[in-house]
Amino acid sequence: MNPVILLDEVDKIGSNSRKGDPEAALLEVLDPEQNTNFHDMYIGFPIDLSQVLFICTANDLWELSDPLRDRMEVIELSGYNYFEKIEICQKYIIPRQVLRNGLPENSVIIDDDTILKIAVNYTRESGIRNMERLISSICRTKAIEFTEAMDDSISNEKETSIPESYNPVVLSSDLPKYIGIPPHLSEVDSFPTEPTKIQQPYGLVNGLSYNSDGSGSLLKFEMVGLPGPQNLMCTGRLGEVILESSQIANTLVAQVLNNRLLRFGSGSIKNSEHSKDGTRLNELIERYKNLDIHLHVPEGSISKDGPSAGVTMTLCLLSLILQKPVPQNVAMTGEITLTGKVLPIGGLKEKLLGAHLTGRISKVLVPRLNRKDIIEDYIYNLHDREVANELLNVMILDEEKLLQCGLRGNVHDAPEEWIKEKLGIDIVYVDEFTDVLDAVWNGDVYIAGKESGLKERSRL
Repeated sequence: MNPVILLDEVDKIGSNSRKGDPEAALLEVLDPEQNTNFHDMYIGFPIDLSQVLFICTANDLWELSDPLRDRMEVIELSGYNYFEKIEICQKYIIPRQVLRNGLPENSVIIDDDTILKIAVNYTRESGIRNMERLISSICRTKAIEFTEAMDDSISNEKETSIPESYNPVVLSSDLPKYIGIPPHLSEVDSFPTEPTKIQQPYGLVNGLSYNSDGSGSLLKFEMVGLPGPQNLMCTGRLGEVILESSQIANTLVAQVLNNRLLRFGSGSIKNSEHSKDGTRLNELIERYKNLDIHLHVPEGSISKDGPSAGVTMTLCLLSLILQKPVPQNVAMTGEITLTGKVLPIGGLKEKLLGAHLTGRISKVLVPRLNRKDIIEDYIYNLHDREVANELLNVMILDEEKLLQCGLRGNVHDAPEEWIKEKLGIDIVYVDEFTDVLDAVWNGDVYIAGKESGLKERSRL
């Protein structure tokens, strides 16, 4: 009586149906305080379930009721990244599919770049189910080519040998022939680098999103201002949380402008090098009050929600008012408060991979409190687990000391170097909105202290 019982996808069992409430039954089954004498209605006598190890799986943890979730020890498993998928394909999937399709060893050779293209352009998923299905399709087609080459061969070769007329190599250019046209040609097609004829260079900021399939991607935020009463309209199937973030961004920018906290370096606004900061602020406040703003996030057929776009929308609005472009090689993620603090987010590893796959992002702004996720990912990819565990203790203790001492500025150490080497991305940590401005505009636009803003208002 000590079995392991797997309850697969418990988030889909439903509840409060006319045939009973499965979740209520699971409450008693999974509760160690009650399951020593679980009374099953079908068998009719009590059973001791305290020695049973239950393993439950769920795609969406929050579909479970709070009492049922409280009785579980939750272990979150993130999806495979693209580098792990390449290794899994080369070591396991390709040899297995070659064997299943009756092909000899080394009769199907797929390089890493081709596997990466399959993972990025054909299958955007957290697992490898669809990838194995496509590899199987390639192997079936190669089996037909192999058979035709064997029929055409007039030599007395063994059945396990590869005919000379047969080509075992599958290149990325061959994929449309084997598995069709990819649903996603590239990230560059979704977010073109060349501006349109009606596009302004400002009011465009790159955000990062964590998708429902377990992948990460670039998320473009666009803002356009038209003459009219101060109003903010949002489109793009935005959820309640992200709409609240847009309102926070609007209020925060209004607060910064009205309190006259902005300061300008040389060349921050065109043709205004000889103007005073006070004159500039008056112009900006007047422009903001008479600007009808439209925020749009492309791909309107896909719903978007989550607390990770506040920083992006705040900077996008400020860029529109200042008429100052944001570099398009910069992406950012993070929630923001009315006081300008940047809050941590989830899915950072997937978001960084999504930024890397665009081939155009070289700098990513990350909330300072998310550095523990960078450390965790770095430690996870070390091969020596004993050394990794010791290093994890040291790095987490150092991180705690930095945070307790209030040293929340930018940090650059081994984990950040590893991200730079692996993905070609510079990580810049931001703790408040002033850090965002410093990282994006390098001192051309910055926020002065509250006392400076009060002095400026009294002087004017």
